Amino acid sequence: MQDYKKYYLEHRDKTLLKRKEYYLKNKEHINNRVKEYSLKNNKRIKAYKEEYRLKNRSEINRKLRIYFKNWRDKNPELAQQRNANTWKRKRYEIFDVLGGAECTKCGFSDWRALQIDHINGGGNKEVKTFTSVSQYNKNILENPSLYQVLCANCNWIKRSENKEVRKSI
Repeated sequence: MQDYKKYYLEHRDKTLLKRKEYYLKNKEHINNRVKEYSLKNNKRIKAYKEEYRLKNRSEINRKLRIYFKNWRDKNPELAQQRNANTWKRKRYEIFDVLGGAECTKCGFSDWRALQIDHINGGGNKEVKTFTSVSQYNKNILENPSLYQVLCANCNWIKRSENKEVRKSI
């Protein structure tokens, strides 16, 4: 076994070139064999991949974070655009669940001034219990009866009438 490793290291470039030539010559045959194997062993392959992901979740997530951070650093404009699109899509999804992108009191429909209001108040306290915006959004989607869509004016009027406004110093 040691002789093989020694030979490989000494003739590495030549060996890699031969492998590449062989692959290019037999590409179709190799790809067909891979497809056959994959179809034949589909369940076993899926089980192995799932087990691997579970065992190595933290390492996989660490590598993904590094990869996406590098991608965002290389593509800041595209990353910002994707972030904005995702935010808008999720916001509209929440509006749809809550009855549409329209104020429930006055009918105002410019999404830039619409806010998600806690029907029974206490929104500041509830928001602080979540560790991320995505958790908060998920909670809204799971419990839509606790929320309503109000325009900024109606929301502030409601807060004032219900004495939900923080006292200023």
